[in-house]
Amino acid sequence: MNEPESNKVFLYRIKYNAGLQPSVLDNYHYYNAHTPYEALNFHVEVSNKHQRKMKTLSIEKYDNYARKWCDESECLNANVSSTNNI
Repeated sequence: MNEPESNKVFLYRIKYNAGLQPSVLDNYHYYNAHTPYEALNFHVEVSNKHQRKMKTLSIEKYDNYARKWCDESECLNANVSSTNNI
């Protein structure tokens, strides 16, 4: 049975750099969400809960059929004020 598109949950990967100053290594957080905006909101909530400052660099959605990560970073431009310095 096929689920409606709005009920599907996708795997999102958010690339971030810890701290306000550039760090040598970038890190990833992984979230299951319906949209990239929802994954980004989870990311913001987690960083606020742990009182961490970080710079969000990109967000990607995993495509199960192509077995690759697809860039979804356009949602960062919409939320640039809340995601640059979390």
